[in-house]
Amino acid sequence: MSAAAAMAVLLAGLCAGLLGYAAAPAVLARLHPECRRARRSGQVAGRPGSCGGPAFLRGLLARTGARCRLAGIRATAAPLLLLLAFLFLPLLLAALLLSRGYGPTASLFCGLAGAAFLESRIRMRIHKRQEAFSLGAYRMYRFLDAQLSAGVRITDAIRGLHEVVRTGPVREALLEFVATYELTLDLETALDRIRGGFDGFDRDMFCATLRQCVETGGAGDLLVRMEEIQFGHYMNLLQRETEAFRTRLLVHAMGAMVPCLLLILLPILNEAFQALQGLMT
Repeated sequence: MSAAAAMAVLLAGLCAGLLGYAAAPAVLARLHPECRRARRSGQVAGRPGSCGGPAFLRGLLARTGARCRLAGIRATAAPLLLLLAFLFLPLLLAALLLSRGYGPTASLFCGLAGAAFLESRIRMRIHKRQEAFSLGAYRMYRFLDAQLSAGVRITDAIRGLHEVVRTGPVREALLEFVATYELTLDLETALDRIRGGFDGFDRDMFCATLRQCVETGGAGDLLVRMEEIQFGHYMNLLQRETEAFRTRLLVHAMGAMVPCLLLILLPILNEAFQALQGLMT
């Protein structure tokens, strides 16, 4: 058997093993007599009529869906599509390269590189949304402090929180937070809108500060201190973005100078090489 055929068999076996592992709980649940009786009676722990089901696959889909929400991907089919991409994109790339005549090692490496690229894109989206929340956090603390200092109740101040950030994913999350809080008057349910859309320490501190404000009716100097901390973080982020922009400008300028340098240096080097050949002869 050639190396390409062996690699194809290995990839097919891996796919079959993953699918079998995901489907095993559901198959065993249907074969077990107790589960069959429970399904017929409709009394099953968890979801009625499912007798457990593929718990591993559901948990994997739930974790993938949470990551999609953190990355700002709201499509209903996004978790399933992303999970299938992580599972089968490396296999498809490896099989394609094997069919083109590349070696098993190079094909497997390229397949894993495709999965790593997809993971890096998801991480980049999560990081950008986390930075967007950090950039707008000090405005939210300043708004809440100004409202409480003016004698406005914290429950009324929360209803205008979405007006602080005017664009971007932070405003969308704050709109959902305010709407959920007005409909349910349940702070934890409303905070889930923020926790599900962003990640990081700044999000956790903001949720904890809001919870304390609502429970105590005020926060004392906490809002002022948090505003100062977040403003310093805001300035650091702006400085990093400015330095990154300068670096990109420098790289682009150097890239634009390369053709000019080649036009100048190539004739000089050519003449020097010809002169050296004349001296050698």
